[in-house]
Amino acid sequence: MQNDGTAVLMNQRHAAEPTSPRKVQHVVGLHRILFWLICLVLPAILIVSPVSIDAAQSSNSAGGSGMIVQLLRNDLSMIRGELVAIESAAIVLNTHRANGETNRVEIPRAETLALMTDRRLTDRRSGRKADAGVLARTDGQVFPGHPVERTDQRGGTETLEWHHAWLGQLSVELDDISRVVFQPGAQPPTTGDADTLLLTNGDRIEGFLLSLSETIELEQIRDGSPEIVTLPRDRVAAVRLVNPVRPAGGTWAWFEDGTILRAGELSSEDGRWGQLTMQGLENGEQTVSFDALQAIVFDAGRLRMLTDLELISMDGPETRYRLPEPTIDRIARNAPKSVMTISGPIVLRYSLPAAATRFASEVRLPSRARGWADVHLTIRVDDEVIARHQIDASQPELAINERLRGSELTIELDHGPAGPIHTVLELHDPRLLIE
Repeated sequence: MQNDGTAVLMNQRHAAEPTSPRKVQHVVGLHRILFWLICLVLPAILIVSPVSIDAAQSSNSAGGSGMIVQLLRNDLSMIRGELVAIESAAIVLNTHRANGETNRVEIPRAETLALMTDRRLTDRRSGRKADAGVLARTDGQVFPGHPVERTDQRGGTETLEWHHAWLGQLSVELDDISRVVFQPGAQPPTTGDADTLLLTNGDRIEGFLLSLSETIELEQIRDGSPEIVTLPRDRVAAVRLVNPVRPAGGTWAWFEDGTILRAGELSSEDGRWGQLTMQGLENGEQTVSFDALQAIVFDAGRLRMLTDLELISMDGPETRYRLPEPTIDRIARNAPKSVMTISGPIVLRYSLPAAATRFASEVRLPSRARGWADVHLTIRVDDEVIARHQIDASQPELAINERLRGSELTIELDHGPAGPIHTVLELHDPRLLIE
């Protein structure tokens, strides 16, 4: 009994015993830390959260595709932004301001000349298959793919049956074919006076092409009499036909896989996110992803690239015994995206189309030259100077957009007082307006 009483007294004593000072300080310290965390973090959350929420809501409501493009207007000026939609009446972009705000812009289709992706030209072949052949038509359309095992006679005219990855099977008459590459990587023969076969062993045979079926037939005249040469198609690397080239106007589209199409009517108004619908094609309507695009020209007759013009002459100082021609990187001929690199001192002269009314380009010093280059650029039309600029480290980039009227365009690169050190310029998308 005594022991039980003692236990009770001890429990009462411990219950009444005050908390130790060390424990009190520990609890108070935790409370202080929690208090300051609430005071410092909560206001930051309240300040930042509305901005973040508003930005997210703005981005979502703007509804961009994530694809950055450059829109070319009728005056050859550029607008850069995120493609939202290609509508029947307007092109819709999200442009981003320096403060992070997104602005929705609608440019009327009537004021839009072309649309180009902002991807570098060096990335343009990422979607091309190494094992694909190429079929090019006389109107400029190009179809990567391969021949199929069946060739039909339609209306007495020979056709080539060709398979394209997303257009399906195409039937193209021989009279509409410019060139065909059967062996990937082969270069078609140059244009001559007759249809030309390039064989896999490098030999060439000329004549009049009769068939591109599994057995290729070519007619030759020998000793005044026609003779038919037959070859299995797997012995032919490429073919060039002498059919006249007939470039067509209207809307054209260039794609990542190397396809070039006369695109008909373009739109993305059917609610398919990031999809482009092309109507009026020979094999019906087609829908492709925005990501598959490289460029679109809405009126091919109104745009010419400097990289496609005829170079009349190229001159330089007598001390420069070798004049390198400008190097050109582009999607394809007539495509609105290209880069021309010019090494000076040099004077280049080009023949202008009769109806050319404006010239524009973004001029840049290559990154390797920005530390030392001092380049003087002069642009003339006939004998009249229309632009003169100095491009150096203080101004390594500039935009040119000038009216012109004449028959000859001259581009002259010269060096500054420091001498010919890195006298080199890049002309990005050098373009001419045709009216």
